Amino acid sequence: MEISLKKVSEILVAPISSASSEVVINHIEFDSRKVTPGALFVPLQGQRDGHEFINAAVQQGAVATLVEKGHSTDKIKVPFVVVDNVLDAILKISSYCLKVINPKVVAITGSNGKTTTKDLVYSILAQKFRVWRTKDNFNNEIGIPYTIISMPQDTQILTIEIGIDGFNQMEELANLVKPDIAIITMIGEAHIEFFKNRNAIALEKLKIAQYLKPEGILLINGDEPLLLKNSSNIKATVKTFGESRRDDIYPFDIKTTIDKSSYHTNLTDNETLTIPLIGKYNIVNSLAAIQVAKHFKMTDEEIKTGLKMLQLTKDRVEWFTGKKGEKILDDAYNSNPTALKVILAVFRDLKIEPNEKKYVVLGDMLELGEESKDFHANIAASLPPNIFDKIYLYGTEISALNDKLKPIYQSRLHYFPIDQFSKLEQALQQEVDDKTYLLIKASHGLHLERLVNSLTNNK
Repeated sequence: MEISLKKVSEILVAPISSASSEVVINHIEFDSRKVTPGALFVPLQGQRDGHEFINAAVQQGAVATLVEKGHSTDKIKVPFVVVDNVLDAILKISSYCLKVINPKVVAITGSNGKTTTKDLVYSILAQKFRVWRTKDNFNNEIGIPYTIISMPQDTQILTIEIGIDGFNQMEELANLVKPDIAIITMIGEAHIEFFKNRNAIALEKLKIAQYLKPEGILLINGDEPLLLKNSSNIKATVKTFGESRRDDIYPFDIKTTIDKSSYHTNLTDNETLTIPLIGKYNIVNSLAAIQVAKHFKMTDEEIKTGLKMLQLTKDRVEWFTGKKGEKILDDAYNSNPTALKVILAVFRDLKIEPNEKKYVVLGDMLELGEESKDFHANIAASLPPNIFDKIYLYGTEISALNDKLKPIYQSRLHYFPIDQFSKLEQALQQEVDDKTYLLIKASHGLHLERLVNSLTNNK
């Protein structure tokens, strides 16, 4: 939304550098390279101090900037507001914007499936309402204020993604957005290095319920025992989505192809729903979105259209065709044991011709803590040698899986340490052809999107 620098100064109880109260900002930006005209630049402390890039941001069109106390302001050529802490400042600004625009808020959290579920919710709601959503996966204490402050004035529903990787983060973020509806997708091992166990992850995610608005609704994955057990004392209305007929919404008559899934649900009469996604887990994600739509009194036809028109955020699970005609299932953005087992099951069940083959490329799963080697080794149970033709492993921690698979796969197993990416790249370029189906999955820190780009000539 548009907001004057004078109002920013009032919100922050901090003076403006000059008599430039007429300056109006329409969004915030942290990266000086991405600044567009009308931005308020927010200099964050990263590997380098963002204050070093204020003038670069101004050249790109920033009309004002925040400055943390203790930094020089001598060479700043636009109005600025001096604050104690820039992160605290943007939280306060975003809180003000939320109060002024006052949209309904749908907040989505969980170990996996947050971004896809956000996209599903958005796609359906956009058939009837003016909806704003989290850009990409901007789901932390920086990205959430970014999303809110950039929200158009006429937004009716805000669909926000909340990601946490430590304790006490949910309280701050959920208290900021105060959802009307909160969704918890699933509980996996993401960031278990910090949380220590899955139960602690579930408890932390469930804290979102404490910040629901009066009459707010919590939607949880009913197939996750930890969510069911730990939500029993929540005062808000709790509804479930999942594969079981015990859930408030469940699918049936499921049919899948290589790139889409069709199904019915108990809440959508006789409509056949189709999503351009594969895997039961994505159908389950869509059930949460349907529950949100039903809450907002949307018709089955609107739901059907919204699901069919789904456009996914970049770097989600997606099929590509390689230079040699190989079919690549790209899931290289993130990985943890639960998510990996799920996508391996999807790839395992993919129907192919007898003369076709399935190759799997796996990279390290990061932030798994002291049990990392065990988590990697245990993936062996999800890699039956009669289903997958070749396995390619890349990284450091994944050597534990290599040791476990050696006796089973023998010459069909190929391991590449972290410094041998080019050898992995060359090996696959030589092996794949138009009869190959290839799954690529790893934590983002392995940057296996490089491999996808290489195979598809998208460099």
